[in-house]
Amino acid sequence: MSEPSLFLITERTGFSPHLSRLVSMMNYARATTLQEVQHLRTEELDLLPDPKGNSIAMLLEHMAGVEVAYQALSFETRELTEAELTKWNPSLELGAVGRAQIKGKPLEYYLNQLQEVRNHTLEQFRLHDDAWLHTEFPFWDDALGNHYFCWFHVFEDEINHRGQIRLLKKSIPRYANRGILGGQLNQNQSGLGIHIGKISADGPLERAGLRENDEIVEYNGKNIENSLLKDVDFVDEVGSSAILTVRRTGELELLRVVVVRAARANS
Repeated sequence: MSEPSLFLITERTGFSPHLSRLVSMMNYARATTLQEVQHLRTEELDLLPDPKGNSIAMLLEHMAGVEVAYQALSFETRELTEAELTKWNPSLELGAVGRAQIKGKPLEYYLNQLQEVRNHTLEQFRLHDDAWLHTEFPFWDDALGNHYFCWFHVFEDEINHRGQIRLLKKSIPRYANRGILGGQLNQNQSGLGIHIGKISADGPLERAGLRENDEIVEYNGKNIENSLLKDVDFVDEVGSSAILTVRRTGELELLRVVVVRAARANS
């Protein structure tokens, strides 16, 4: 049986009832984070609009570090070891140390790190039950807390920093001055490949001579015939060019065109 929708807070295979609901919430929070950072380049991850602030890279590593700290606390009832602190303190404390050390890596590095940490969390959740989740113990300033709050805080903290990521993206030129292609790009019914959907009148796609249902074979010189739409980075600034090679129904020759992104009508 397939897992429930991302939009259902419900029971999930392998987890106790309340842990299932916690996992449901954590899954959605993580999905929205991943959606926000997809296609970001290394220089964009490292961008520091405020020289004393945090970069997107720092915030992503912070999310992983916070989860590691709560794994130690809730699964093993301990603090981080010296070796773990050496690895994770720059991301946990952020600030100058984080700015100095957390940079120069591609998005895949941070996504793999987040996934590895989350995999361990889920493995442990499967070994625990709702009684463990509600276990109370002295927490901040010796006030009572429980494991449920610990893991609520993990994804609540992620949501907080995802908001910061959205603000930081506004300093990235291609997002701050995002251009449009003037039409919809759709996934092929086969599940792989991308075609042009409805085209806006007098928009960039129409002006370039493209038509609805033209299949995009190459984008900026890269073959995308077997690609998923979510995996292709079509975002760029107003005035930037998208070089498309398309296959048109009924024509033998591929058509190569340059589409110049336009400003949004309300910008």
